This record gives sequence, C-alpha cells and structure tokens, in this order.
Amino acid sequence: MTETEQGFAADIAVELGTGKSLVQPQAGAVPHNGDMIPLERRLAESLYRREDGAAIIVATPTLAQGINLPAQVAILAGDKRSGAGGERAQLEQHELLNAAGRAAAPASWPMAWSCSCRSR
Repeated sequence: MTETEQGFAADIAVELGTGKSLVQPQAGAVPHNGDMIPLERRLAESLYRREDGAAIIVATPTLAQGINLPAQVAILAGDKRSGAGGERAQLEQHELLNAAGRAAAPASWPMAWSCSCRSR
C-alpha cells in the first residue's frame, strides 16, 4: 500500500475498529457501496486505480455518480435501485448510460465494453 493508503487504513481502523473494514487491501477485489464510510470508499478507489492494486471493484450505483476509474469492462448487474423504504425503482436511461460509460471514461483504454442485465 502507498503511504496515503496506509493512512486511510489506519484512520478506518480507528473509526471502525481493527479488522472491521469491508476493504481488504491484500485482496484482488474491493467493494464500493453507499454503506461504507467515505475513507473506505477512497481506499477502495485508490487500490483499484493502481496497476498493482485490486483488479476488480464490485460496486453499487454509487460508483456511477461521477467517479472515473480505469475500467476496461463494466457489468451492470441490474437496472433498478433500492429506495429509502426498500422498494425497487427503475433506473432512468441516462443513469444506465452514465454507469456503462464509466468503462471508457478515463480514455486510458483504446476500447471498453459494458453489459447490462435486467432486474427481475
């Protein structure tokens, strides 16, 4: 881990307790969701951005809200989101296109691919 990432991990341990973070820096994949504290999301994003970091980021639609990561493939596992009361709401077309577009956003890949699966 970089010095910055080590700082994130230390601050996360203070806030959540040692071993309580969803982000495991040595893992090949990292999570990213709205239930994580901001430091965890920043650590996950940092680990994923590095060439020698996590190869996979598993994320909820929170990641599609303006964060550009160097993904060559984006798989959208559904076309609905959870509402505050637990109900499922259809994502708007522009939200799906925004999420799919994250695969090529950094322009670091000559070609990117995305796939969307319909929710039941």
